[in-house]
Amino acid sequence: MRDPRYSASCASQIQADWLVAIANIRVVADADQGGDKVRAAVDAAWDGILADCRKYGLDISGPAFSDDVEQVLSGTGYNYTRRDFSVFKLADVIKIRHARLDGISGNRCVRFVIGAQAYDGPFATAEVLRRIDNCGRFISRDDGDDAWLKEIASLADKLDACAHEVTVTVLDKLAGIVARLRSSGDPGEHRRKVQRHPGKLVGAQGRPSRGQQHHALHSGGV
Repeated sequence: MRDPRYSASCASQIQADWLVAIANIRVVADADQGGDKVRAAVDAAWDGILADCRKYGLDISGPAFSDDVEQVLSGTGYNYTRRDFSVFKLADVIKIRHARLDGISGNRCVRFVIGAQAYDGPFATAEVLRRIDNCGRFISRDDGDDAWLKEIASLADKLDACAHEVTVTVLDKLAGIVARLRSSGDPGEHRRKVQRHPGKLVGAQGRPSRGQQHHALHSGGV
């Protein structure tokens, strides 16, 4: 019969090696050299731990290993799936499409569709919106919007990813798009300005537009 002290010592050593292997996955992810590199680190960790367990005749828990991998990759932008144990960067598979600035109930917003390359093919959400303030920052009270939460949950399920990680990736990408739309002068925003200040529309070089000239002639104006 095997000495229980020997088994306990082996288990302790395997646990120590386990922690080192998991920590190494984080180091590779933080280096941000691509999903293939992170997947290789995950495979190396699993192979090393599995070899140790077989050597000492101890069992290994696959689900526990997956839990630790998911946890250590949290916040890195990389996603580890349990469907096929693949690793990919969320920002590489999530795309923002058809983004445009608009308004709703007197508030500015950005409307858009979220697309992604999921394990079973391309996926796209329904159109969603996020309200923004005058500086282009997202308004936090939108976080509880039912339509937004529903589409994020659907996307997270398709990617076998954490909804929070998906949300962070989407908003990070969207922030850059909103900044570009605001700096380039979104046509929708121009139309709203014209509607708010119709009398200030002028043609080239500050002259009244033809529409204003026509209006002036037929209304007795100058």
